Amino acid sequence: MFIGGESSTPINEEQLAKEFLLTGDFTLFLNKKLIRDQCISIKSFIITWTMPNDIKTVYIQKLGREGSHWKSAVKPNTRVQPRIKVTGIVTNRCKSPQKISLEVLLFMRSDPNDEKRLFLKEILLPSPEICSVRLTPDVISFGTISAGQNYYEYINYEGNGDVAISSPFMKNGRLLLNNDPTMEISVPSTFNSTNNSWETSQHQGGIPLTLKVDKAAKAGNYKAHLTATLSCP
Repeated sequence: MFIGGESSTPINEEQLAKEFLLTGDFTLFLNKKLIRDQCISIKSFIITWTMPNDIKTVYIQKLGREGSHWKSAVKPNTRVQPRIKVTGIVTNRCKSPQKISLEVLLFMRSDPNDEKRLFLKEILLPSPEICSVRLTPDVISFGTISAGQNYYEYINYEGNGDVAISSPFMKNGRLLLNNDPTMEISVPSTFNSTNNSWETSQHQGGIPLTLKVDKAAKAGNYKAHLTATLSCP
């Protein structure tokens, strides 16, 4: 399995906005004019507005005003200076590094033509070309097995990115074939993550697998689908 073709850059930035007069209801959104390339996308973006006794959270599904919702001012016609925090992931599918500007804008219901900049941060996105991983084999098979025995396999790693392997049948880092607790695959603890996945990198390399077949296991075909997610360091 080859994974590549994009880089993912996590965003966790915070800035203090300039003071301004907040007249009433308002919206917060990301300026889509500064992220126009079709090969760049955002995921899991959250804008947080923080002031004393006033915290508002905006989940961004789309760029621009169409992705925003009205928020109520705690005290209309008051000068405010919020802290703006932006978190999320920016994905670069372009064929080269990209520099983008994340700009949080605000406009008020009382004057929708007056956009105020609350946050501006330039981000350099690495090229997908610098990060790729090949995992083998594509299909992991333990062959014919017997109840009450342990079996061993290995996921080979070749590349220079961070990989997380997940499955709906994975629980606390243990993969249950057919979601059956009598057929359990585990890995060394160094490959288990807090996100309920197996994780490896160029430094860690391949992942040893141990299949433990319980004495109560029944005959049949057991399998599980795995999803590998690549992140560029």
